[in-house]
Amino acid sequence: IYLGVHSEDPSASEAVSSNNAQTQRVIEALKQLGIDEKDIRTTNFNIYPMDQYNPNTGEKIGTVFSVDNTVYVTMRDLTKIGAILDAAIAAARGGAL
Repeated sequence: IYLGVHSEDPSASEAVSSNNAQTQRVIEALKQLGIDEKDIRTTNFNIYPMDQYNPNTGEKIGTVFSVDNTVYVTMRDLTKIGAILDAAIAAARGGAL
């Protein structure tokens, strides 16, 4: 399965830092559920600026940096997929298992 982690921040370095922290929490949650480290790998990392506009005037109001990180997980026991997805989502949001 592919799990995506997305972050946005006005600072590129903060967006990367936030995304790295979220991704690490996801990886740790996967390991706690018995996924072997060899079955977890980062397959994609992107950072790009996104201009923001006032919806009423169309005027540019700022820029945020968007960071996406994709983690590929080899699932060897498909009966755990629901628990894996729930744990990954909770971890990415900063919650516990």
